[in-house]
Amino acid sequence: MSRIGKLLLGIVNLGPIGFMAVAVYRHGDLPASAVAVQVAVVAVLLGIYLRHLAGNDQLTRGLRRGWALVLLAGNWAVFPVYWHQFVWQDPRER
Repeated sequence: MSRIGKLLLGIVNLGPIGFMAVAVYRHGDLPASAVAVQVAVVAVLLGIYLRHLAGNDQLTRGLRRGWALVLLAGNWAVFPVYWHQFVWQDPRER
C-alpha cells in the first residue's frame, strides 16, 4: 500500500472515534442515516483490516487469531492501534 493510501486509511480511522464522541455528547440522539453510514464505515474498515491481517506473515497463526478477535470485539477503538502497528509501520516494506 502506498504511503498516501496508508495515511488516508489512518484518517478514516478517526471517523468512528469522532462519531462516538459526538454520540456521547448528544446522548445518542443521532439521525438514523448517520448511524447507518457509520456502521457501513466500520464494516468496511473491519474487512480491510481482517484482509490485511490474513496476509500478515510477520505474525504467528495464534497471534493472527488473537488480533482477529480483538478487531472483531473492539473494532473502532482498536483500528488505530492495528493501523499504527501493522499498516503504517509495515516491516515488509523495509
